[in-house]
Order: sequence, then structure tokens, then C-alpha cells
Amino acid sequence: MTSVRSPFATPTERLATYFDVAQPRATFEDRDIDDVALLLEQCGHVASTCPRTYILFRTIGHLDILEQLVKVGFSDQWFPVETRSLPSFLEPSVKAAVVQQQGIILTKSLDLENGRHRHFVAEEALPFEILGRLGSSGYGQVDRIVSKTSSRQYALKRIRRRAAFGNSSSREAVKGFLTEMKIMRNLKPAYCSVYWQLHGQELSRPGYVPSCGDGSRYLQRTSL
Repeated sequence: MTSVRSPFATPTERLATYFDVAQPRATFEDRDIDDVALLLEQCGHVASTCPRTYILFRTIGHLDILEQLVKVGFSDQWFPVETRSLPSFLEPSVKAAVVQQQGIILTKSLDLENGRHRHFVAEEALPFEILGRLGSSGYGQVDRIVSKTSSRQYALKRIRRRAAFGNSSSREAVKGFLTEMKIMRNLKPAYCSVYWQLHGQELSRPGYVPSCGDGSRYLQRTSL
């Protein structure tokens, strides 16, 4: 009996499938970027912690300067970039290519890291990993998480909507929620993340509380 080998048996070969010259990708989703990061780690590549940077510089044909970028502290959190914010040792043509092509790796996760409010549906890759639980109550729990983009750690508060609000949409319930949002807004780091837990499906409709605003838009978008 003979064993059947995958046509892409090694991490390097699997990585190459993301960069098919005959069929170049228009964009990379968060799930794709997570997979590229894992493959880079398996290859022992210096860019395993900055997969977006790797993707972009491979796309524009300048992987030769990637190691130098990493050494000077360039990371995925720099994106989106402007020409003037790029390291001075890059040639003008390279800077222009980076600015022009960076749209392929700009996702909601980057917006979120920069403090913007974003929703993630159940089938989307989440932009963090859970490290452990910090506490819990009848309304939900608080976990310690690490961002996949910046490696920074945050507190994640997950709330069961039914437990917090019951079947009521009263002004008192909404007012209490807004008060808690304002308290969290003043915490450090810059924002706290809040997840709704619906119908027993964990993290089915996540949303984030930004560090600015009064919360009214958040309530509208989460359809309480």
C-alpha cells in the first residue's frame, strides 16, 4: 500500500501557493494572513511576526530588503503608510510601490488595532488569541488576549446579551450599558473590546468599543 503525499508537502511549497504569478491575489483576508504567518513560523522565517509586510514585499518583488526592515523595527502595525513615513534607506521606486500596493493587506484587524470600531461575523478570523481568563460573573467573563497584529495584550470582556439585558429594551438597561462603556473607554490600553454571546455560540457577533464617542453608534450597529 502506497501513501499519498500532498502536492504541497512543505511549508515553503504551501506558502508559494499564495503567490501564484499566473493568478495574483487582489487582496488577502485576515484568515489568509494568519495562515501565511503560521507557514513563515514553520519555515523559521524572520518575518513570521509581520506577515503583512512579508506579503506586500514579496508581491512587489523586494523580499531582499525584508530582513533590514525587520531590524529597524518596521512591523505590520505601521500600515497604512505614506511615502514620508517609510524608512529612508528604501529607494523612491520601492516606496511608491509599497504605498500603491498596500491595499492588498489592509483589513479590519488593522482598523481595529488603530482604535476604529469594527464588526466580525462568526466565520471570520478573529484578530487575537486568548491567553487566559481574568475573571467571570453572571453576565459574562473577562479574558486576557494578545493581538495578532501588534502582539500587545488587552482585556476582552464578553457579555451574554440575554443575561445583561434579559428580554427588556428599557431605557434603564441601555443607560447602564452606556455607563459601563464610558468607564471602559477611560481604561488603559486605549480601548476595551466587547463581545456579545448569542444563542449559546461563543463570540458569534463580536464588536469593539472605541476609545472615543458616546456609544450611541455602537448600540445602533449591534442592534440591541
